[in-house]
Amino acid sequence: ELLGLEDDQIAEFMPSAVE
Repeated sequence: ELLGLEDDQIAEFMPSAVE
């Protein structure tokens, strides 16, 4: 994860990051 957060947390504002 880019920001060091969980995929769930990233998915809130960066849904494309979990693709």
